[in-house]
Amino acid sequence: MRTKLLITLLAVAATSTVVASGILPAPRVVEASDYAFDGAVIVTWTSVPGAKSYRVYRNTSDDWLAANEIGVTSDTAFIDPVTSRHDGQACYYWIAAEAGLAVSPISDTAVGHPGVLRPGASKPNTARLRQNFRRLRGLLKQSRPSE
Repeated sequence: MRTKLLITLLAVAATSTVVASGILPAPRVVEASDYAFDGAVIVTWTSVPGAKSYRVYRNTSDDWLAANEIGVTSDTAFIDPVTSRHDGQACYYWIAAEAGLAVSPISDTAVGHPGVLRPGASKPNTARLRQNFRRLRGLLKQSRPSE
């Protein structure tokens, strides 16, 4: 019985940090855009109650262990200005929620594809992407029926 309890505690510790208020759940409904934005992928997810920030990871194969952290945000969306060497190539994303020392397990995988940069562009215009994305997000919120 003690061995089983120890194994369970080690498994929990390997995937998240336990705090007095409980364990943060993994972010859910993780989605990544497909060819929608020139040279970029926009990743979105649902908020995790109690989370203060989210770490975003990317890889070019579905291998979480080899993924690189590409950013931290307090929002539930992240714009990844993918370099031209990834034009059209599948990018795999994972999200982890954080609140102080508490870290959630990693989310399920989301796959997205950056749109190919227009001829002559060396990188995506992230300011324009953010502006367009905020407008789109606002329109989507307005079009949803209130609960």
